[in-house]
Amino acid sequence: MLTPNGWQPVFRPFFDAHHDAIQPMNVTHDEENFFVRAELPGIKREDIEISTLGNRLTVAGKGFRRTFALPQPFDADRIEATYELGILTVVLPKTAEAKPRKIVVKGGGS
Repeated sequence: MLTPNGWQPVFRPFFDAHHDAIQPMNVTHDEENFFVRAELPGIKREDIEISTLGNRLTVAGKGFRRTFALPQPFDADRIEATYELGILTVVLPKTAEAKPRKIVVKGGGS
């Protein structure tokens, strides 16, 4: 079945100028931080917008917007972002309650 513009619906998103591009983003973490890395070739640094709400991170730019929830709280006041050679890196420090803690096992009196 063809749409009014002549494209089959399955192919329409690839040719529709108003369709948001899906930028691949890689999310990793260690004990201290979450790391979000995105390939954003051809996008100017000043056109990238990063915002947070609760445990959600939104990265937007010309033609795309990605929002996703991180599994643990992070400290929004200490987020750092860099953009170099088309790669955006966002470091989100975990809050103290989100960091793993080791519990010391004490011996009994016997």
